[in-house]
Amino acid sequence: MQMLKPLRTTDGINKGKRGLGKVWLAKDKAHRELLLDCVLKVNYSVQDFNKTIENGFSASPKDVVYLIVLADWIRDSYRRIKDCLRDDVANGFAFSDAAQLGCYWKFFKAIRSAVVAHPVGSSQHRDYGFDGSRICVDIRSKSFMDAFPMAKLSRLRIDGIEDAEYVRDEDVVLATYSTDFAEEGKLHFQRVCLDMADVRDAAELYIDALYELDQYVAGLKMRDFQ
Repeated sequence: MQMLKPLRTTDGINKGKRGLGKVWLAKDKAHRELLLDCVLKVNYSVQDFNKTIENGFSASPKDVVYLIVLADWIRDSYRRIKDCLRDDVANGFAFSDAAQLGCYWKFFKAIRSAVVAHPVGSSQHRDYGFDGSRICVDIRSKSFMDAFPMAKLSRLRIDGIEDAEYVRDEDVVLATYSTDFAEEGKLHFQRVCLDMADVRDAAELYIDALYELDQYVAGLKMRDFQ
């Protein structure tokens, strides 16, 4: 059982309708409605994420996939909120931790692809060991994977994949087969460890970016964009 810190809520977004709720910020009426719906989607996703982990996170395949999907909804909603803004408004914003956000995005894309989107054929994430030669067949906890001590063990980190010596109690373990030796007619069973705290931190960074965006637009005046 892993204790994950709850995600920051969106209660402070658009306080008094002085932030992202300003009518004139969006490209048009439809984009304004989409923007507000996306803010709500972040809010609901955060609530569902926190509800799932409130009594501790057990590495059940269902909850692993669910948390990754919720984190992706948060990320995608942030992106769409920015896209809804007028170009002259959006172009003036730069997240203070954009470099870190970029690192987390690369990591998260690899996790999302391997676990949710393309588990039997993730091929675009060479830095994270998923270059088309690895097939993810299951998601397991430490106790199950300890039964395969001879299988190669790797660990996914924010900046890539590395060899690992043991499975930590809090690890989620992806059961994979490598086809690196296909020319020999062999498949190699391998274990890939993942810490869901990294997925949680990726989601929180997008929430932080949303707060900064809200604070940025709160300081803008419509007369300066006419």
